[in-house]
Amino acid sequence: MDSAVPRFWFDYVDPWSFVTEIRLREAERQTGVETVRAAFELRPPPASPQGVDGPTWLARWVAAEREAHHLGLDLVRTESVPWTRKAHELAVHARSTDRFADLHDALFRAYHLEGRDIGRIDVLVDIGARVGLDRTEIRMVLGVDRHLDDVRSLRDSAEREGVRGVPTLTFEQRRLEGLAAVDAIVALLTGR
Repeated sequence: MDSAVPRFWFDYVDPWSFVTEIRLREAERQTGVETVRAAFELRPPPASPQGVDGPTWLARWVAAEREAHHLGLDLVRTESVPWTRKAHELAVHARSTDRFADLHDALFRAYHLEGRDIGRIDVLVDIGARVGLDRTEIRMVLGVDRHLDDVRSLRDSAEREGVRGVPTLTFEQRRLEGLAAVDAIVALLTGR
């Protein structure tokens, strides 16, 4: 991938990715620099889904809750962390219809603010339809894994760039990992 383009590596179920997405939008507004959103599945199948009660995940969630509260948002804890492959496949499909930005936002909000299981196809169909995608086409695209290779390719590209987790912002030879403040994101985007 072109390192001259800023990239935001994220997963929809990661609470730090959600908070960073909000901060990234502010940094983009301040700098006028657009960042490409790039999927990075935290736990691709066949790995078991992430547990919600492990100490690392709980600490991550608590930190994100605190930061989201400062942004006027209340995160909803779910009973499970679903696989996100189908959500990422739907996002790839949405890019081809110019609905990516709306879907991207809707997927983050559905999981973190509404507590919806974005690993379920029926839930993804509903979310996609709310942003203007065709229900029948969504079912077909997800049912035949049309964009599976694209999602796998994104993760492979991330790993070649040295990305090992989310959220990670990369630009040229610089990298910002973890829950980052707006000022740090601005500095990355402007080379300061």
